[in-house]
Amino acid sequence: MRLPWGVKAALSLDQVKRSGGDFQVGALSAVMDTPHMRALTLRAWEGKAKGRKTLVFCASVRHAHQLAADFASRGHRTEVLDGRTRNREEILDRFRRGDVDLLLNYGVLTEGFDDPSIQCVLLARPTTSPLVYNQCLGRGLRPAPNKAHCTVIDIINRSTHQLQYGAIQLADLPRGWSSRGRDPFRESQAISQIEVTDPEAFLAIKRANSLEAIQDLLMALPSEVVIAGLDGEPVPRYDVVASGCTEAQAKSRVRDLLKQAGAVATKMIVSPPSNGERGRVEITLLHAEISNERYQYLLWHMERATGWRTTYAEPRRRARRVNPRALLRSTLPEGYRIREFDYDEAANRIVVQVPGLQKEVLEEICTAFETASGIDLKIQGQLAFSLL
Repeated sequence: MRLPWGVKAALSLDQVKRSGGDFQVGALSAVMDTPHMRALTLRAWEGKAKGRKTLVFCASVRHAHQLAADFASRGHRTEVLDGRTRNREEILDRFRRGDVDLLLNYGVLTEGFDDPSIQCVLLARPTTSPLVYNQCLGRGLRPAPNKAHCTVIDIINRSTHQLQYGAIQLADLPRGWSSRGRDPFRESQAISQIEVTDPEAFLAIKRANSLEAIQDLLMALPSEVVIAGLDGEPVPRYDVVASGCTEAQAKSRVRDLLKQAGAVATKMIVSPPSNGERGRVEITLLHAEISNERYQYLLWHMERATGWRTTYAEPRRRARRVNPRALLRSTLPEGYRIREFDYDEAANRIVVQVPGLQKEVLEEICTAFETASGIDLKIQGQLAFSLL
């Protein structure tokens, strides 16, 4: 996953001379290599990626050395590479080992350099070239063990500047699109699976400039007009909360969205707001597949509906040989109780009564229990009312 951050800066790039299809080095350096711009770059990195192994692309040799000195003055370990660097391999080895926090370069590492462990790409040089931009971005997008994502910090806000070409355009999203720190490529994939039957609604969605705007449009449309929402899933419907809600409201709205998504929760821990922090909801789903695309945007919907921070908790992994009654009790949704429990060890089979479970929930519980224990399970006594 890529996390792009566009940092707005007051740059007059329209006035910067160009040569060979890109900005002229001397003219560009005069814009980027100022105390104000270097301070902005430093603050952006410390705010979004401090502690992450970072490759920095600079506007000139002088800019690279000046910026490195600024980072070093704050206690960050820095190295600089340019066309005149003689001990290049030694510097690259230290960077690969993790002995360097930021490796700054000009015109050296745009292509042909491969270090999959890079965790952040800091783009401190504007470019009008899609090829150059893509090459710089690609240095940080190599997969590596224990690397969940790469943070991309773009100092010149390519998403809005008319001369720039950036991740937003690469993802085929409209100019001016606001990802708010989310992965634009993932957003583009989710949007591409939306299906509506109304031409005006289709055009409105194409003109929207954020995922929030698109979701609001979908929820405002009649259900018969929307065939599929984000990721091709049914459109969850809820009221967006701007300033949070009560604990009871948060629980109710989370349960409603889980029900709409067909997600079965076995546990929900609610932590009310305190010390100025938002309330938190931690949800344990019946199955462990919480990272699949079906539930990827569900947390986002729940946060919009509650104003609270929501997260998934990994279900506890259990050994095959466990206490069957305890395992079954932990698998049941909250509020449900075992009435009768008959365990035939010789037949490796358990028959229980748990009133109130819907058929589809019952089947999911049996599958989860049998997978964890290796024991056949039959649940009797289900009634026809909603779990949530």
